[in-house]
Amino acid sequence: MRTTVVVAGASSGDARAEYASLVALREAVDGFERREADASELPEASRKEEEASFFTEAENASIVERLLATGERTEEEGARAVAAECLGRLAARDAYASRANGPSADASREDASKSLAGGLGLVERLRADAGDANLSAGRRAAAVAAAKHAVLHARTRATRDALIDALPGFVNP
Repeated sequence: MRTTVVVAGASSGDARAEYASLVALREAVDGFERREADASELPEASRKEEEASFFTEAENASIVERLLATGERTEEEGARAVAAECLGRLAARDAYASRANGPSADASREDASKSLAGGLGLVERLRADAGDANLSAGRRAAAVAAAKHAVLHARTRATRDALIDALPGFVNP
């Protein structure tokens, strides 16, 4: 059964409503991660259905754009922190999926970090945003915080190592 996710933000003038909307989005992303963890105990046939993303590719792209825009425009540090956490969780999941379809487990760390460019390309985007002096300080700060959350929420050690290698200079092992 497919559930449709509506990604809508609060009006830009209502900081409390925007924060509440971001917290709800974080819960949706977090709830999906818990469901994935529970699916690991299922038989192989059932696991494949459970591992399919809760969000469609278009919904993921919309969520990412909204979160990046929030990091850029908001003055509220709490909202920026929640947006960064969501971006980090999505980047970790994207990196895990890219690695699952990428090099083997015995590939070098350099080859593994190069494989993270697939999927949403969120890891590459975070790295680019963190170093882009033309972006607002809020957007750059959100990118750095999101990268740290991606490493924190990586599902496997290999994914974590690949993220650390792919995000040099602002993620310390």
